This record gives sequence, C-alpha cells and structure tokens, in this order.
Amino acid sequence: AGLELRAGLVSCIYDKILTSPNQSPSSASIVNLVEVDVVRIQDFATFAHAIWSAPLQLILAMVSLGLILGWQSTLASALSVVAVTPLYYCCKHFIEGYQIAAMGRRDARMSLTSEALSNANLIKLWAQESLMEKRLDAARRAELAVSESIVWVSTLLNMLMRGAPTLISVVAFMAAVVAGNPLRSEHIFPSLVFCSLLVYPLALLPIAVSSWAACAASYARVRAFCAELGAEEVPSPRGDSALPDGVSIYFNKVSFRWRETTDAPTLLKISFLVGEKQLVALVGPMAGGKSTIAKLALGSLKPLGGLVATRGTIAYTPQDPWPTTGSIRENILFGRDLEPAFYNAVVKACALDRDLEQMPNGDDTQIRSHGSGLSGGQKSRIALARAVYARADVYVLDDPLAAVDSQVHRHLVDNVIGPRGILKDKTRLVITNSAAVCSYADQVLQITDGRLRDIKTSSPQLLGVPDQVHIIDNPDLSITVANPDEEANDQSDSGEENQNLENLAADNNDESSLSLSSGRISFSEYRRWLGIAHVWRWSLMAFFTGLAFASNIMSTYMLKIFADRLGNGLVMRALEVYAAAGVVQTLMCCISLLLGWYLCLKPTSNRIHGMLVAGVLQAPLSFLQRTPTGEIMNRFANDLARHDGPLFASIFGFLNSLLRAIASLGTLLAFVPSSAVAIVALGGLGWWLQCRCLGVLVQTRRLETSSRSPLITNLQETLAGSDIIRIFGRQPYFQTRNFTNLRRNLTAHMAFVSVELWLIFRLSLICSLLQGLAAAFLLAGRVDTSAAGFVMSYMLQLATSFTQTVLLRTQVECDMVSAQRIFSLVDTETEKPPQSDGEALARSQIVAASWPSRGTVAFRNFSAGYSYNYRDNNNDNNPVLRDINLEFAPGQSTAIVGRTGAGKSSLALAMLRVLQPIRGRIEIDGTDITQVDLDVLRSRVSIIPQNCGAFAGTVRTNLDPNGVHDESDLLRVLGDSLFARGFKTPQAALDYPVLQGGSNLSAGQLQLLAVARCLLIGSNIVILDEVTSAMDEANQQLLHEALQTQLRDKTVIVISHHLRSAIDNGRIIVMDGGAVAEIGSPKQLFQKGGIFRSMAVAAGL
Repeated sequence: AGLELRAGLVSCIYDKILTSPNQSPSSASIVNLVEVDVVRIQDFATFAHAIWSAPLQLILAMVSLGLILGWQSTLASALSVVAVTPLYYCCKHFIEGYQIAAMGRRDARMSLTSEALSNANLIKLWAQESLMEKRLDAARRAELAVSESIVWVSTLLNMLMRGAPTLISVVAFMAAVVAGNPLRSEHIFPSLVFCSLLVYPLALLPIAVSSWAACAASYARVRAFCAELGAEEVPSPRGDSALPDGVSIYFNKVSFRWRETTDAPTLLKISFLVGEKQLVALVGPMAGGKSTIAKLALGSLKPLGGLVATRGTIAYTPQDPWPTTGSIRENILFGRDLEPAFYNAVVKACALDRDLEQMPNGDDTQIRSHGSGLSGGQKSRIALARAVYARADVYVLDDPLAAVDSQVHRHLVDNVIGPRGILKDKTRLVITNSAAVCSYADQVLQITDGRLRDIKTSSPQLLGVPDQVHIIDNPDLSITVANPDEEANDQSDSGEENQNLENLAADNNDESSLSLSSGRISFSEYRRWLGIAHVWRWSLMAFFTGLAFASNIMSTYMLKIFADRLGNGLVMRALEVYAAAGVVQTLMCCISLLLGWYLCLKPTSNRIHGMLVAGVLQAPLSFLQRTPTGEIMNRFANDLARHDGPLFASIFGFLNSLLRAIASLGTLLAFVPSSAVAIVALGGLGWWLQCRCLGVLVQTRRLETSSRSPLITNLQETLAGSDIIRIFGRQPYFQTRNFTNLRRNLTAHMAFVSVELWLIFRLSLICSLLQGLAAAFLLAGRVDTSAAGFVMSYMLQLATSFTQTVLLRTQVECDMVSAQRIFSLVDTETEKPPQSDGEALARSQIVAASWPSRGTVAFRNFSAGYSYNYRDNNNDNNPVLRDINLEFAPGQSTAIVGRTGAGKSSLALAMLRVLQPIRGRIEIDGTDITQVDLDVLRSRVSIIPQNCGAFAGTVRTNLDPNGVHDESDLLRVLGDSLFARGFKTPQAALDYPVLQGGSNLSAGQLQLLAVARCLLIGSNIVILDEVTSAMDEANQQLLHEALQTQLRDKTVIVISHHLRSAIDNGRIIVMDGGAVAEIGSPKQLFQKGGIFRSMAVAAGL
C-alpha cells in the first residue's frame, strides 16, 4: 500500500507539473514534496495498522489483568489509559503543527540551495561563497529551531510511553489491594508480564501518532500543491473558430502585465495577425515584451484582456535552450520515432553535422544536467533541430540566432528560417534583431513601450538582400544591420567549444561524478560520523539510557523480594518503591533523549550541513557543471532528512532494544546459568543471519537512494521545461520517463523490504525457540515461583527486543548510507589546496587592502588546464592555454578576439584561478596570484560573465548583499549602468523585487545589473565577457559609451566577437588554439595581415 501510495502521489505531482505554468512551483518545493513529504506518507502505511492494533492489544492485556487481579484492576487500568490518551493526541496535534512549520523552513532552505547551485558560477567568480554559506547556515538553524520544538514534544510523548506501563501496573496492583484481592508472586509476575506486553503497543502508538501527524502535514502540503497548480492551469489559446481564414496567429487588443501591482501594462492592447506560411520578425528594445508576446501565443501566459488564438500544432525554441538529460539524438527526436532521412536532413540544416562528427559518440553523446559540456550555440541548434523535427504547423522562435557565430547564423537563415529553408512552408514568428531575418520577413513588427508597430519593407525587390533593411515610419528602430558574413550575435564562443568537447568526452566516460560505493559501512566512517559530535557525548547518552534500564530491573527485582518476604499489608510500600523506580526510569530515558538531541544530533546535523555546503561551494566549477543537480539536491533533501530523523531514531532505538535484550538474557543467566549454551548458540545464529543480510540490505538501500537522483533530475528538468513539453504535446513521453525512473526506485525499495522481512521471520523463530528453552530450563532447574515469574517477565519481552535489536542494528547501517553519501560529496575535489590556518592567514595578508592599486596584469610563460585534482597536477597532455606571455598596462582597454574555441574566456578565467596552472605564472601588480587567497583575488578582480543570473530578493540585495554601501552609491551605479532606465525612478529600480534566478528580468537587464555591481565594487581590473550579447544595438552603443566613461582609469579586458565594438579598444589580442597568435592595435593588425585581417574582411570592416 505504501509503495502504491508513493507511486500514485509522485505521478500526480508530476502530472500537475506538466499542466502548470512554468513559473508556479519552485524546484526546491518539488524536491521536498517528492523526497520528504511523499516518503512520510509512504512510511505511515507501515504504522497505519498500529492505530487500531495497538489499542486492541492494550484492551486484551487489561482484560487479562482483570482475570488475574480482578475486575477492579481492569477498570482502574482502563481509566489510566483513558486519562493518558488525550495527552497522546495533544502531542499529535502539536507535532503536526510543528511538522508543517518545519517543512516550510525546509522549503526555504532547499530553495536557497537550489538557487546557489543555479548561480554557482556567479558565487564563485564573485567570491560570494562565505556569504552564501552564512545564508544557508542561517536557513539550516531556522529549520533546526522548529525541529527542537518537535524534539521536546516527542520527549513528552516518549515519557508517556515509558511511564504508562508502570502507571498501569501500579494502579492495577493498588486496585487489587484496595479490593482485598490477594497479591502474591503468582499474581504479581503474570500481571507484570501482561504489563510488559503493553510496552510494545505503547511504544508503537506514539511512533504511529507521530507518523500520522507527519503524514497529515505532508498530505496537506501535497494537496495544497496540486490544488494550487490545478487552479493556475493556463488554457491553451488554440481555437480555430476564432481565426479568420488563412491566419495562423491572431492577437486582438491583447494586454498583459507581469505584476498586478504595476501601473503600466507590459503590453497595451496590441493587435496583429500572422498568415499561413508567413515569416514575421518581431523586434524591439531589451525587456520590451518580445518574449511575452511569444509566451502569450503559446498559451503559457494568460492575457489581462483581449483574445489570443492560433491554428494548428506549434513548435517553440526558447531564448534559453532547454536540453534534457540523455543523448543528443533523444533531445532532437523528443520521443518521436526516428526517420533516418528526415533526421539527417534536420541535423544538416541546423548545422549540427560537423559538431556530431567531433563529439565522442556522435549523436549518442550524453548530455549532462543543464546541458553542461555544450556551448550556447550547440544548445540553441539542438533546440532548433528539435522544433524542426516536430513538423509543426506554426513555429515560434525566440531569438534562435543569438548564440551562433556569423557563418552558422547565415547557414540557419538560408537552410531553416528563410524562404529557401526547411521551414519555408510553415508559419514562423521569429523574435530577433537579425537584419538577415528581417530582410526576408513578410512582416516586421516592433514592440516599444508596450505598443506594437507594423513595419514593412519598402519594396518586394528588397527580399533576398540580407545586408540591408529599409524601415518605414520609424527611424529609431534598433536592428543589427550587418553584412551576412559579419561575426555578430555570437554568444557561444566564450563557452570554448574545444573545452566543451573535452568535457563531453569525460562525461561520457564517467557515469557519475559521485561514485556509488559498495559493501558495508566501514568502521572509519562510523568513527568519523561519531567524532563530529565527540564520542563522549554519545557515551553520556548511552550511560543515562543504561541507568533507565538498571532502575527498571531493580524495581522489578524489589517486587520479587517483597513478594517473597512481605504480606499483603506491606505491599503498598513495595508499590511505592516500584513506582519511584518507574519515575526514575522515565526521567532517565527523557534525559537521554534530550542529551542525544542537544549534545549529539543537533551539533552533528549543523556540522554535517556546513560540511556539505562547503563541499559544494568549494568544488571547482567543472565539477558542479558535470554533476547532475538532482544528485546534489538529493543529498540536501533525502539524505539530510534521513540523517536528521531516521538515523538518530535508529541509534536511540537500537540502544534501547539492545539493553532490553541484555536485561532479558541477563536475568535468565543469573537464575539458570546452564542456559548460557543455548543463549550463545541461538544468539550466534541470529548474529550470523544479520551479518548475512546486512551487506545485501545496505547495498539495496544504496541502490534505492541512488535511484532517486534520476527521478529528481527528471522532475527538475520537467519543471524547467514544462512549457516546451506542453507546447510540443509530449506529456505522454515524459510521463513514461517519470514512470520508468519511479519504477526503478520502487523496485530497489521493494528488494530492501523483502530482505528485511526475510530476516524478521527467521529472527522471530529464533526468539520463540529461546523463550521455549527458557521455560524448560526454569522447570528443569526447579526455580522458585517468584524467580521464575521474574525471569519470564523479561523473557517474554525477548521476542520484541531481540528482533528489534538486530533490525535496528541493520537499520543503523542502512541509514548510515545517507551519511556516507553526504561524505562522498564533502570529500570531492576542491579549488583550494589543503592548507593550515596559518597558511590561510598568510595568504590573506600577503597583499595590501588597496591591492591591486595599479591594475597591472602579466602572464609569464603561462600554461593551464581545467583539472583541479591536487593529488595529480600533471595536465600537460590537456592544456587549454599554452605558453602565454602578455602584459596589460594600467588604464589600458584591451579586446580579446578569436574564433570559436580559441581560448578567449579561458584566458580571462585563468586570472581568477578557475584554471589550474601547469607551468608559468600570472602576476597582478607584481604578485603571483597563486600566493593570494582565492577569495581575496576574486573579490578584487571584477568579471561580468556572459551568463548572468540573480538571486531572489530585490535589486538592492543583489547589488549589495552584505549591506555595506550607501544608498546614494547604489542609486548612482544603477543610473551609470543604464539599469534604471527601464523604471520610473532609480529608487523604484533599487527596490524592485527579483524572483529566483532573475526570472522576472530579461537577459539584458541581468547583464546591466551585473555591470552595476561591477561599478559599485570599483575594482581596478575589470573583465567584460560578451557583456552586451543580450542587448539590442541601441542599448549596446549606450552602454559602450557609459563604460568608456566609467572605466576610463581601469584596466579593462573585453572578450568580444563583435569586431565593430572590439576595434574601439586601443589594443587587440587575437587568440588561436589556446595561444596568443597576434597582438597590436587594430590598424597594425589589419595592415599586417593574418587572422585578424581575415576576420575583419569577413565582417565587412
């Protein structure tokens, strides 16, 4: 039932993702729902029968007490249970409330973790690891603060469970004494046996109640999630009846705004139509609403007013391509049948044939999470090939040419988008600033300030002339006008495709960056885990647990002594001693539980999370790019949750069961020493069975845990691409993928449960045999009645305690798999070589606070690679930079150009020690950067990477996360960077809310925000990596002029493929094959001839 529940709920959540708006749920909440909430609902199925069976066992035990002690004892016992029961349900109510609060805190932590992984490049390049560690640590502490409340309520529940048997037995005995019924050994110890039988149901009942509370809280979250997404489901705009004949896309007075509190709509009553087989280009300024129009046409957004309708099937390429985990062929086919001839034609038309020839396994090359290992241009072309292969009626292409170089740009226009392309008979709405596309377009639409303008070519004769576009009635339209061979709009080159191919080769040789261990958990791993909270703390917890059981044995033994020597008149005194010992036992158990939390679990959980965060944030970028996000998130979700709860519960339960078993066997040995042979033989058999199953159980748990990663990765990918899946109509294909991943996970879980049940059955047989032998030994030894009752009162608990001891020992080992998986991530490679505190301090103090004051950068015979394995520094066989000798003078602006894979971005990243030096060195202001602390280096050298992101919060928190700058400085840089131009006032821009990943900002706005941050820091060395790649030409020119003013005294290094902007710099460096090929002023290089001249001629300069 539990497996069926889990399968059904995961499928339900997945189906809701497929039918929901792409921006509704967060990735972190999805992971928590599947990895924590659904698992808790599944776990409740294990304890569900305890809700009715535990009370039934209580009733049967109390009736048996009545038969021995009289009906008065039954009545008194029943009243005791009735008095205690409301306290159980009060605890359940509080636990449920705290569980909901804890899940909310866990959602917040997971959301922040997901954001950190998504923006790992920004965190590392901007030296924000410490800041993010503090934020994650604060989120973790807030989560554990709620867990602390749960521990206190659970302690109260445990106190009720421990004290209830003593309370019931004392009340039953007192009722018998008051009623005048005899109370001798033959009455006391059988009664104690039935009271001891109450331990299991009373122990199980609070666990079942807690599980019920957790299940109810988790079910409420799942239900709310599904209800919320069901309410927000966006209807498709497709409706042929609303369309005029010959029209494929129809907008009639459509308005839209992104935020309901915004005064001005993003779109204001726009109307247009796209005829069948027409090519329509949609142009406009950055953040003008172009992508919004596309999403409205696709049905991903609901208009504020007006009508949107389309005819026929739709294919779509987003501005940010969405590759899925799998092979390149699977990404293109997207679940459709392979038609070799058409497939090859699509691959060739999308200029992928040459890429596939260079890849290690051709189109069977595996793509990692987020498409790591592929350049931006490759991802864009794969997305375009996917759309073309779909053979749709209508194509909505959102800036499909922005990430390709000039030759590929022309190839795609001629062979895919243009009038002679493979889509020539399809309806095409293309968002672009490409002059070539606009020249071929039947219609050019411009969106400005929320209004749409219809721009037409002046005469049909201009069609087919790609180097010129004539615009009517709007001289201010910003369109990139270029020769067809110009190297423009290429934002993939800085991805270094040579490096990408090497990464792909490595990825396809390695199944996973985090290997799956095998065999049992080693003693060293136990010692490492126990040592985090210090062994003496665990020993102290065990000591108090032992005191609890010692007091229990002593109290029972006191009853035996009183029963032998005293009459009925002094039994009340014996009951007082027995009750006092029961109180001591209960208090010792509660103290042990609280000590376990405060001294052991809480500090261990804090440190484990801190180690996990540090392991991820200190890992090289290459590791984070090649490791599936789902694999890392699984550590922060399921593994950490299992560490916090089940692992500690298993250890505490094992300790209790072990002591109870020792007490049972010890009493038998004390009175019947001859039973030692049987105890050793049967105990050895049980241990042998446990050892035989332990390895299998641990390995099946590993398989079950590791099989969650593909499930989570697929869920996250589906969430990110739910729009695309819906538009292409591939829901059944992805539902099948989800079912396959889920089935593998459930199969591993079923194997684990089957082996566990196999072990339970055999242990139960051993316990039954041992109890029978104990009774035989007592009879053969002619032990007196009181002693026999005393021994059997413990032996009848043996079946439960012995079985639980072995099972919980196994469970501890299985739950330690989560700790082992966490340690595997903690122990990954690191950017920083191991160093002592003294070395770290020396590195941080090696440079002055004003360093670098001049901004001089010098490369001295420098070669580097991407490996960060400090145990093996031999990267000579795979350098990406070779024998670089360069100097950048203070205040000089230098452009780095070169063809794809030439090493341009690698040169910039080397200055931030993202690459590992092989030989030579880099000096900044005369200081070797390897001698400078990595955080100091990256905080003093500013870089604006090509792919900019943002963190949830506001523009203010993104600009100044530490809150150390004056507001006037923040407003100034927002104005200087042009970011504030899109808002009414700079103050409105500063307080503007930013969603996770900056999803409510355009790509150009994200780049401007990064520019503002760079200006705020005021570094003397600034690296600009395709900083205007996502902007229209007008904004590019404005920003270029602003940066020339703001950075005139800085050392500026510009990575660019736009030769028109590159020649504005005083010096040009041409890279080729990871080496410096040419260097000089633009005029000198052009006159000299060579690579730069050929590039300039191709660009029409």
